[in-house]
Parts: sequence; structure tokens; C-alpha cells
Amino acid sequence: MPRKRYLTFEEAVPRHFEDDTDDDEQSDTDIFVVPPETAEASDEEEGNDNILNHDNGDLPFDTAGKIEVPSKKNSDVVSLLVEQTNLYARQKNRPDFMAAEAYIRRFIGIFLLTGYHSLPHEEIYWSLDKDISVPIVRDSISRLQYRNMKQNLYDNS
Repeated sequence: MPRKRYLTFEEAVPRHFEDDTDDDEQSDTDIFVVPPETAEASDEEEGNDNILNHDNGDLPFDTAGKIEVPSKKNSDVVSLLVEQTNLYARQKNRPDFMAAEAYIRRFIGIFLLTGYHSLPHEEIYWSLDKDISVPIVRDSISRLQYRNMKQNLYDNS
């Protein structure tokens, strides 16, 4: 049996509306639109990745890198924090608390870290669970020392 050729949409519409057709074959014409065949899906991008056509005027002159803080000024600030924190602890009747420069520096480092590595609860930073632990925090200062520092840290300058 020979295969019947179907008409395109542009060919079928005028034939469907012709008045002079009495032919049974054309009087029962149904029109339906078949979507075009899809091309092969690919995740490849066009263009050469090695060629950049950017206007260099839009790029910053400097990018984020190491931040250098003068050690003399940094040491003076930390010393002042130690002095003020110990004074505050004595005024609040906490004689067993004594801040040291090393603990102040570690506290500030952890404080900066928690700003961009946030967890639901502060205690989780000292967790022993492998999936949520933050070893750099746990190994640098104990949770009790951190809490005491947080409770007593004071700057009156």
C-alpha cells in the first residue's frame, strides 16, 4: 500500500476552505499542527573560552588579596582591648577571668570567620561531628574561653 503524502499547513488551509470540493477524501479533512523536530540537546556553549572580548576599563585595578595591617598599631589596639577587657571583668566582679593578647586575637579571628561561615547555633562551631565541625575554631580556643571572652570583651576608647 503506497504511503499517502500529507500536506503542509500552508497547503492544507486553502484546500480546506475551497468551495468546489465534493470529494469525500477532502471533505473530511482534519488539520493538526505537528511541532518541529527538536535539535539535539547540548550543554556546549558557543564561542572560544580563550578569547575574552571585555573592555578592560570596566575591570578594577586591584583585586582582593592579603590585607596588611601594621603590626605596631595592631599590637597597640589588642593591648588596649586586653587592658579594657580585664578592667571590665574586675568591675563586674569576675576576678577569675584574665584576657591575654593571644586569646583576644583568636576571638577576633573566630568572630570574623563566623561572619561569612554561619551556622544555626554558635555551639556547632565546636562540634565533633564531621559533617558540621569547624576544626579551626575548635582547635584555636575552647568554647568556654570563647563565651567568657564574649561576655567580658570591652572597648572604652
